[in-house]
Amino acid sequence: MVDQDKVREAVRLLLEGIGEDPEREGLLETPDRVARMYGELCGGADQHPSDHLSKTFSVSNEGMVVE
Repeated sequence: MVDQDKVREAVRLLLEGIGEDPEREGLLETPDRVARMYGELCGGADQHPSDHLSKTFSVSNEGMVVE
């Protein structure tokens, strides 16, 4: 599970560390955006793939399935 508060604080510190002002208009919402991004990116990390990939079927090839 992603700790959104810690991610927001880390982004604020990173912005300050590179000399940016996290309170300026163009960056004000950046910590929230980054925290949401990590929440989506890592959201399923604690789930087992079989929870979502329970349906399988036999195929005659080993190639990638592309729609």
